[in-house]
Amino acid sequence: VWGRYATEQSAPSCAAARPILSLRGEQVSQPEIFLDVVERLTVIIAANGTPMKIDIQGEIRLKSFFPGCSEMRIGLPEEFCVGKMELRGYGTAVRVDECSFHSSVKLDEFESSRIVRVSPSQGELTLMQYQLADDIPTALPFHLFPNIQHDSCSRVQIHLKLRCDLFPKSHAVNLHIHLPVPKTTLSFSQELSSPEQTAILQPTTKS
Repeated sequence: VWGRYATEQSAPSCAAARPILSLRGEQVSQPEIFLDVVERLTVIIAANGTPMKIDIQGEIRLKSFFPGCSEMRIGLPEEFCVGKMELRGYGTAVRVDECSFHSSVKLDEFESSRIVRVSPSQGELTLMQYQLADDIPTALPFHLFPNIQHDSCSRVQIHLKLRCDLFPKSHAVNLHIHLPVPKTTLSFSQELSSPEQTAILQPTTKS
């Protein structure tokens, strides 16, 4: 279940919204188990588009539609390592600064073979939480391209272009961009590159 940003989804995106039980309280007809990787990124970007600070908070969520599921063995990559000084910048190793597991997860095989064991009941369980900051081993999923034009001695136009580089099977939700502007700013506007895109421009108190 690992890949870019230490994640690679292995379940349909609609799985997280699927109810555990039907409206009549009956169990779903198809017993299934899904693993969802959910990450929250907080990024501060300089005026030239260079990331200044990056923080990733991630979770691996297990959702079971399987009644009476026996013990599961879930394997992480052998190159998975924990700690700020571990294997930094080498090969395809997956590194996180910190991680923690649910109390029901058995870790007796984790140190030797990167295998965790769990006996999930029906419902959703946060299997693992992890954090990674600043030294990100891969490109960010979003890029911000600034362009500043001086129309006259007293007028400046700032254009910001946001590009999404997520894989087709991944999804970004609740994306917020905060842009501090001078008190003398006259107006704001936005443009979308396709009809499928949606965005809300919300000017707030000027800095």
